[in-house]
Amino acid sequence: MSRIALLVATTEYVDPGLRLLRSPAQDARRLAALLEDDSVGYFDQVLVLANEPKAAIEEHIEELFARREPADTVMLYMSCHGIRDKHGRLFFTTVRTRRDLPESTSVSARFVEEQMSRCRAAGKILLLDCCYGGAFVQGMEPFAAPDDGELSAQAAGKGTYVMAASDVLEFAYEGETMTNRSGPFRSVFTEAIIDGLGTGRADADNDGVITAHELFVHIQDQVRQSGVPQTPTEFTSGVQGNIPIARAALWHRTADVRADPFGEESLPLGELLPALVPTDDRGLCAPGWPRNGTFAVPLGRMYDPEHGLRETLTLDLSGGAAHVGIVGGMWSGKTSVLRTLACSLALTHSPVEAQIYALHGEPDGLARLAGLPHVGKVADYSERDGVREIVEGAAALLSRREQVCGMLRIRSPRQFRARRLRGEIPGDKVGEVFLLIDSWPDFEGRYPEFARLCLRIAQLGAYYGMHLAVSSDRWGDIPEELLPHLSNWVELALADPQESRIDAQLAGALPPSGPGFGLSRGGRYVRIAVPATSEGGHGTSEDDSAAVDALVGKIAAAWHGPEIPAMDDHAGPTMLSPGLLDLIGIHDPATFDAPSTWSQRTRGQLLRTAIGVDLLGRPVELDLKETAQGGVGPHGLLIGATGSGKSELLRTLVLGLAVTHSSDVLNFLLIDGKGASTFGGFERLPHVSAVITGLVEELPLIDRLRDVLSAELSRRRQLVQSREHGTQWTYEEARAQGAELEPLPALLIVIDEFSELLSSRPVLADSLEDICRRGRSLGVHLLLASQRFDEATSRRLGIYLTYRIVMRTFSAEESRMMLGVPDAYTLPNQPGRGYLKFGTDTMVGLQAAQVSGGRRP
Repeated sequence: MSRIALLVATTEYVDPGLRLLRSPAQDARRLAALLEDDSVGYFDQVLVLANEPKAAIEEHIEELFARREPADTVMLYMSCHGIRDKHGRLFFTTVRTRRDLPESTSVSARFVEEQMSRCRAAGKILLLDCCYGGAFVQGMEPFAAPDDGELSAQAAGKGTYVMAASDVLEFAYEGETMTNRSGPFRSVFTEAIIDGLGTGRADADNDGVITAHELFVHIQDQVRQSGVPQTPTEFTSGVQGNIPIARAALWHRTADVRADPFGEESLPLGELLPALVPTDDRGLCAPGWPRNGTFAVPLGRMYDPEHGLRETLTLDLSGGAAHVGIVGGMWSGKTSVLRTLACSLALTHSPVEAQIYALHGEPDGLARLAGLPHVGKVADYSERDGVREIVEGAAALLSRREQVCGMLRIRSPRQFRARRLRGEIPGDKVGEVFLLIDSWPDFEGRYPEFARLCLRIAQLGAYYGMHLAVSSDRWGDIPEELLPHLSNWVELALADPQESRIDAQLAGALPPSGPGFGLSRGGRYVRIAVPATSEGGHGTSEDDSAAVDALVGKIAAAWHGPEIPAMDDHAGPTMLSPGLLDLIGIHDPATFDAPSTWSQRTRGQLLRTAIGVDLLGRPVELDLKETAQGGVGPHGLLIGATGSGKSELLRTLVLGLAVTHSSDVLNFLLIDGKGASTFGGFERLPHVSAVITGLVEELPLIDRLRDVLSAELSRRRQLVQSREHGTQWTYEEARAQGAELEPLPALLIVIDEFSELLSSRPVLADSLEDICRRGRSLGVHLLLASQRFDEATSRRLGIYLTYRIVMRTFSAEESRMMLGVPDAYTLPNQPGRGYLKFGTDTMVGLQAAQVSGGRRP
């Protein structure tokens, strides 16, 4: 039995009539983290497709529903615009959708229905967060809500459960112009799904299982409470029984438990865990706690006095709900909650697994945590250097992990955690990082620049093992940009219960003078444990402080492993640009013997040179030979935005080939369309036939260049055919075996800023196509380079360009058109970073080697 989910989100559109959406991609990733969490969705495989074209989406949808067994559960989630054609048929938009051509550029609902109807899985769930309801098209009736049977006809098959958001935005069509009347938004529908699954509140019957219908009822309630003009709808077709979507924490009824949250004098943290014992590998921990090392930490107890229930409040920080928000009035116990969280992490994780950093402004605050072996640093807000060290260090670690995961194609928190534990994240010396910030308003007021860095951690940290826990006196003091990422809520007693984000009536029942009492996000009373073992911590603040010191001392005494590295070391080394000569094994140019090096190269090593290193520091080589000869050539394309290191990579490639090949084997024709900076000085190389610059300013020279290129192709053809050799490769093979033939070296033509040349003289494209077609057999190789991707050139020359080097691009669309994914657009602002793609799906991340700034030819 398998559980498979595909989440499709489209935020960007090339059609100017389709408004860019802000939330789908982020919503899909948050939902994916919950679905693949073993304690929540327990899906075996979750794939997120963000901003992909029609063909890719349809391929994955077809693959999702194909080859399924009856016992399988399959989920398809789609978040995008929904449009209808003039016949009323429904289409789901993709990044390249054109509203005037929906059938060929969008995914039709009929296609989805057909794939689902053929699927053998008995449980098929379709979640549609699409703005197709409530839309008016000039001359058409409003699109009816999908409970009229149309949705069942267009997107449902046997054994199918459909949930749809009838409206995400109010859209009005004025002729062909779409106007957004609602302004910026977050998807209420998907937010309700995430809330229901992440908190377990959707488990209406308290049986530990959230079914599809229970989730829908929760969505209805949440949407209704939000006040948006939106009516979620459901549809079932041939569903037998209930379809389980996720697990929820069970509430246990025990006859002798005390179910009054206000009755106990104090709740020590030690009472929530099995017996604590010192161990060799984990220090002081509870071996009987089954979730050691899983980032599920006990924090207190939840109570339901009406039904006589209580259960341990456990925060699961392993998936999409990675961050914690703690809100309560003065003296409600916010700082104590952060202390308890830190100590709970320390008792359930080793310092190798979890590292903690804390910022505070109170006189005592979080300073007592400094003795924990898990704690790297605690800084008071008055210590600017300490605050800077923690926040900038955390931001640097996040950036590095983001870069590494991008290069390794890691797409989920589960993948990242698994590969980090296996030691497959190069240079990563730490585990999960927890940043505790007591009194966010004070922190943000003093250090707004650091607060912005923390917002980025909140937005991306869940994917890269980084967590925030922040406290505040009021919900309104937490920025709107931060609040949606705080999936775990602890609401303590508020100065004004009417400001409760959970339940104003329940909030009003909390004792205002009792620290540690509050509400969970699911609307249960909670009693937060004090950071103490079961023997201590009962009542006064003096007792609590002494208990904290005692617990911290016990944890520290039981740990005999290494100290965690300082935060400024956490960023680790980035992909540094190696020197080209070192990379190709020339450590002392003064003693370099070029003829000896050239003579030792085998035929298999010809036209091959290292151009950089991959994430692990291994050389990345470019081999210009054809695939049949073991290379990736003969022709290629290099794209890189301003400052990406494109020109430096061209210099690296040319010099690397020149150093490793004699001029009898390889020649160059170097062309810089705009200026003379790229190949300045290379004319001294014996391999270089010519360096041609400034053609854009001297257009007649382009026509002369075309004549030269045509003449060279003709000369080579005559020479090869006169000796009855089919190709330049076989010609040179015969010469190497002793045939009396004049050298016919391979010729690499490099044209930088070729797009500028084509704009000035479009007819040059004919010559380039001629080189691509005829040069293959004549030993002529072409490398085109430009700052921007030229779609027209790609359509004409793309079939000949067998490899692509893509550095940082100006847009995600450029990256997708070059690589099939938007990854090059999100590359860091580090010159030389890029991808080498060849074949159908081989893509290698690289950091280009450098030749400038040191020795030049």
